[in-house]
Amino acid sequence: MAAPHSGLLAVTPDEEDFYKSLGRRIAELRTARDMTQQQLADELGLSQKTVGHYEVGRIRLQISMLPAMANSLGVTIQTFLGPLAKSAGRRK
Repeated sequence: MAAPHSGLLAVTPDEEDFYKSLGRRIAELRTARDMTQQQLADELGLSQKTVGHYEVGRIRLQISMLPAMANSLGVTIQTFLGPLAKSAGRRK
């Protein structure tokens, strides 16, 4: 289910594990930089609520956001995705 006016897409059951892991990574990197959700949201031009949804894996992080997100968190995209990228192609 998507929020039609926002362009944000809800996570499907098949994607849930990946996006929850990605959300934990966002929260971990954000707190390691001593940033609040609001500070990260401000850097990315998002609402704090959207960052919160990313961190709990409720909505998909758009691929176009990867460079800005990684940069704001002080890591490369490769480091940001880390082991998540390796497990994304696996099937249950």
